[in-house]
Amino acid sequence: MANFSITIKNESGESQDYLLFMKQPKTTGLDSKDVYTNVYLTSPGVQSGPKHEGHCKFSLHKDYYAVTGTSPSPLAQDVQIETGTSASVTLAAPGVPGSQVFMSAPNDSPFWDDTRASTTTAASAFAIKTDDSFQTGNKNNIYIGMGGKDPNDSTNILPVATFVAHPSATCLVWPHIIYYISTGSYQAGTIIDVATLGNVLEVNFTGAVKTDVVYVHNANGDYVLQ
Repeated sequence: MANFSITIKNESGESQDYLLFMKQPKTTGLDSKDVYTNVYLTSPGVQSGPKHEGHCKFSLHKDYYAVTGTSPSPLAQDVQIETGTSASVTLAAPGVPGSQVFMSAPNDSPFWDDTRASTTTAASAFAIKTDDSFQTGNKNNIYIGMGGKDPNDSTNILPVATFVAHPSATCLVWPHIIYYISTGSYQAGTIIDVATLGNVLEVNFTGAVKTDVVYVHNANGDYVLQ
């Protein structure tokens, strides 16, 4: 069952391709420019107008995953990546330790080594630790990051924020429950430059009482809360 949902009614006057992405997580040891935003969900070809009742609904889960894998090319705008493997993680809370997953990549093939998993006490965070079995700038462009559940296939974890994996490092990750909606033709997993998008709707579910929201995308390009 989804924890949140965002419905967009298209009354813009033309068919729209909608995309959803998440606010970049806060991380340790990384500049924000080195954390890449991936398209999380898409809804292409949504017709406009009340005659067609054109709308899309994004169902979202408050579950957290660490992801790792390889990329066909170095991480950059427009590079599409898929999750190689994921690990369900828990965020640290008072009296509850958070997950610290361990990634190893012998022969540049990343995997989660559960025998070396541990915990973190960093509040509201999870951690990813790596060993020295690989090098930065490796031929497989190994990445780590955060993933989200595919609402249409709970076994499929989609990358939502990714960054280059560094050896012998520990990275803390603090997710946000903040989502963004915009328009554009993209595939899930594609790295985007948020600054190049048009009008962007922010939906912040942090501490929210209302977990199901509906917006009208109007002819001015604005998103109006119903």
